[in-house]
Amino acid sequence: FNGTLSGDLDRKIKNFAGMKIWHVNDYFWNEPGSIINQKLLNYGIDYLMGYSSHDKHCSYFQKTFPRYLGKVIPVAFGFSARCEEQSAFEERKNKAIALGSVNPLRPLQYALHNYRESADFFPDETWFHKFRRMLVLNKESLSDALDSMLPEFPQIKDFSYDIVAKFNEYRMFVTCESLFLFPSAKAYEGPACGSVQICADHPCNHEFGFRDGVNAIMYPLFDVAAMAERIRYYQNHPEQLQKIKHAGTAFVKRNYSHQAVAARIARQVEAAWSGQDFRGPEVLQLAAPEVVLS
Repeated sequence: FNGTLSGDLDRKIKNFAGMKIWHVNDYFWNEPGSIINQKLLNYGIDYLMGYSSHDKHCSYFQKTFPRYLGKVIPVAFGFSARCEEQSAFEERKNKAIALGSVNPLRPLQYALHNYRESADFFPDETWFHKFRRMLVLNKESLSDALDSMLPEFPQIKDFSYDIVAKFNEYRMFVTCESLFLFPSAKAYEGPACGSVQICADHPCNHEFGFRDGVNAIMYPLFDVAAMAERIRYYQNHPEQLQKIKHAGTAFVKRNYSHQAVAARIARQVEAAWSGQDFRGPEVLQLAAPEVVLS
């Protein structure tokens, strides 16, 4: 889980004769992905862990790490014990909240060579958090459905609030899968706090068990208008929204505590070792949502 291949650890990894699994972490700007890939091959890494199945969802990963297609073990961020319900759902604001960083695709805080390759892969894009930036640009027209605490450039981060408290203020929250298409930590933290996740209708969310109208609210990827329409629908149908809330919170608490994530990693590693499908349902063992809408 170190994230980089450098120093004395490299020699130990290279000399290790067993199966090797490495978590690629932020492969899009720690250093160029092609350099990371070559190190992984040089050190004989057999499988990768990632924030999702990057080999299925991320076109930059597919191009840059071709030897690891079919060899990425998806590991959810999960939620910590501090993420809990602190307010009744009925007392919360009947809107969605947008939280988190809005990072540019070419962040100045990193050395240019670290992110140049991944940024050049998306020559027409400016923002790593593309959807969050779209929400910033549309915040006035969305004001009836969405409150934004997203930073506005040149500010790109905001650590001035307690995220658990904010989740507990609102019935819904909006996530962002970024250009590299993986669920952020908020996808698990928000439901654990009793807020309904609004996310893209995309396989990177489906693979972790999120379903539209069941335990989450979904919209077509990068479609702000469709997202707003979904929020407004559930603002006017609170009974349905509350069912999704109950299902989403129960689903996340059963499946994405750190203990549950760790147990799943053990099963995935065992499956990879024995040559089985480490992304199969019998390995993931995701408990179904308790409430399903008719």
